[in-house]
Amino acid sequence: MKKFLSVPAAITMLAAGTLVSCSTESPESSQSPTASETPADSATYQEYVALGDSYSAMGSRTAETTGPAECFRSADNYPSLVAQHEGVKNFVDATCSSAVTADIFSTRAGSEGPIEAQLESLTKDTDLVTISIGGNDIGFPDIARCFQEARAAGEESDCASRFNRDEMTNSVNEMLFSVYNSVQQRSPEAHIMVTGYMPLITDEGQCEDAA
Repeated sequence: MKKFLSVPAAITMLAAGTLVSCSTESPESSQSPTASETPADSATYQEYVALGDSYSAMGSRTAETTGPAECFRSADNYPSLVAQHEGVKNFVDATCSSAVTADIFSTRAGSEGPIEAQLESLTKDTDLVTISIGGNDIGFPDIARCFQEARAAGEESDCASRFNRDEMTNSVNEMLFSVYNSVQQRSPEAHIMVTGYMPLITDEGQCEDAA
C-alpha cells in the first residue's frame, strides 16, 4: 500500500536528524497515515530516490557537490543524510536546484548537457521517495527577494499585496497532484514523503532558526 508521510516522519523514522521550522503547527494532509500505517523504525528500503528542488538538493556551503553543475547536489543535503541510515540499501539523488514541476516530467537544459527528467530515476522497485517541489513555480526567489529588499531599506514591505497567496496556491496545486500521481504510477509500492518549505518569516516576530 502506498503511503504519504511528511518529512518530519521520514527523518524520525530513519533517525537521520531533525528539520527545524518557525511554525508550531504540523502540516496536515488528507492522506496522512494512521499510526498503524506508519513504517517501523526498523524498516529496510532497497531503493531510495530523492526528487525536488534546492530545498532537497542543497546542504552546507562547504560540502562537495555532485551531478550537473547547476543542480548543486550537496554531499550533506537531507537526502544524503537519510541515505546514510543502515535501513537504506541503495540511493539515487535526482534533486536539482531551481527545479520546477516541469523538470520532474521533462528533460532540462543544462550548461553541461541535458539534465534527465527526475521521474526517470524511479523504477517499479523504488520503495522510498522524498520530494520537495513547487516553490519555484510560484516564484519563491522573487518573494524572498521582496522581503530582503524591504528589510535592507528599513521599510515596511508591500510583499503581501504584490504576491497573491490564493492565486499562487491554486496555480500550483494541480501541478503537484500530477507530480504525486506520476510518482505513484512509476513506483506503486513506494512510501512517498513530501517535504515542506521552512517558514522564513513569522507573524509572531523573529525566529532564531530562520535567521
